[in-house]
Amino acid sequence: MGRRSKSSQRLKISGVEKAASESISLIQWCFSKLFVGIIFHFNVFNSTVLTFYINRRSVR
Repeated sequence: MGRRSKSSQRLKISGVEKAASESISLIQWCFSKLFVGIIFHFNVFNSTVLTFYINRRSVR
C-alpha cells in the first residue's frame, strides 16, 4: 500500500511539473511586466520624494 501511494504521488508530481513547464513562459512574461512596472513606479516615487526633499530643504 505504501508503494502504491508513492507511485501515485510521483504521478501527481510529474503532472504538476508538466503544467508548470507549460505555464512557465506565461509566468515569466507576467513577472517581467510586473518587474518593469515596479521599477518604473519606484523610479517615479524616488524622483517625487527627491524633489519634495530638495524643495523642503531649500525652503528651510
